[in-house]
Amino acid sequence: MSGLSSRKTTGLSLAMLSLASIALALLLGPAIVTILAAFNAGNYLQFPPDGFSTRWIWEFLRSDLFQKSFVFSFQLGAQVALISTILLFL
Repeated sequence: MSGLSSRKTTGLSLAMLSLASIALALLLGPAIVTILAAFNAGNYLQFPPDGFSTRWIWEFLRSDLFQKSFVFSFQLGAQVALISTILLFL
């Protein structure tokens, strides 16, 4: 009987690993594509990129609108992380 339960546990572990890998790919995939598209040499963002350029990165760094949005998102994320951590220990 121990061999059967061992195979069942291994199958469950493999299923959980597969599910976690799919979830990770779905969460990180869009972010990776966006970052790679930012190095596009074309006149607009597209994937796959036409060539390699840091033009869009510099456009982002020079834009007041994007900088304010980035700072707001970062501050909001930090506040949510802090509140979540506090609530975890209540």
